[in-house]
Amino acid sequence: QLFEHGNYFPSDEGVEAAIADPDTVAMNLLELGLIGDKQPRFGPPVNTANFTFDPKNPGLSNHRRQIVERIYSSGADFYKSMKAVSDAGCTEIMLRFLKPSYVEDELKERKAIGRVCGLTKMNQRISHTPQGEPPRIELVRTIEKGQPLYVPK
Repeated sequence: QLFEHGNYFPSDEGVEAAIADPDTVAMNLLELGLIGDKQPRFGPPVNTANFTFDPKNPGLSNHRRQIVERIYSSGADFYKSMKAVSDAGCTEIMLRFLKPSYVEDELKERKAIGRVCGLTKMNQRISHTPQGEPPRIELVRTIEKGQPLYVPK
């Protein structure tokens, strides 16, 4: 599904198992205070919205912090990750999400939607973005839960 359409729709059984898993973080995207991207003048519509923060001074709400800790670890490892990001010259981290309205439109009778998330560094910004095009297989990898993320200089 990912390679043909860019979205992945897990089976109902897979969704139910994920919901039942105690490690699953369920969150209403509307509670994250996402900033919607303006639609481009040319090209396809933008289906993502985002929030940004400074790794030196995250100042995250509880909802945002839960999401960020899933990527950058928690506790002391969170601060180590933020220091590594900052030491690499990054002054902003952006997390993009599929817009709630896009998710609603795409789900219809399905229960969940997934996409590969790309991690890019451009100038002083690190961006986590759901990729709209089918991913290149050599770029697909996972970050093990609980492992701090370190950014090369």
